[in-house]
Amino acid sequence: MSRVMDRIIGDLTAKARWNDYRRDLAALPRAHRLAAQAWERYLLRRAVVTDSEALLATHEEMLRLVQDAADGGVGVAALTDDPVAYAEALLRRHGGPQPDTEADRLRAAFDAAARAEAGRS
Repeated sequence: MSRVMDRIIGDLTAKARWNDYRRDLAALPRAHRLAAQAWERYLLRRAVVTDSEALLATHEEMLRLVQDAADGGVGVAALTDDPVAYAEALLRRHGGPQPDTEADRLRAAFDAAARAEAGRS
C-alpha cells in the first residue's frame, strides 16, 4: 500500500525535507538569501535529476555553507572565489551537471547579492 501512496502523492519525507530547506532559506539574512537563491536556480537548471535524494542533498549542502557563513558573520563575497565552480563541484558530488547554460547568470546574481550586502553596510 505504501508504494501505491508514494506513486500517488510522492515521497512525503522528501517533501518535508524540501519544505525544511525552503523555510531555512527564507530565514537567511537578505544578502545570504540572495546568494543561496542564485545557487538554487543554477543547481536546479544544471542538475541531472535522477532522484529526489540527490537533488535534496545538493541543496542542503549548499544551504549549510550559506547558513554557517551567515551565522559566523562571513559576508557573501567571502563564501567562495567562484560560485560557479562551487556549484559544479556540488553537482559532480550529487549526480552530475547538465551542459552549461547558467554560469554567467549565476555570477551576475552573486555579484548583485554582494553589492546589496555592501550597500547595507
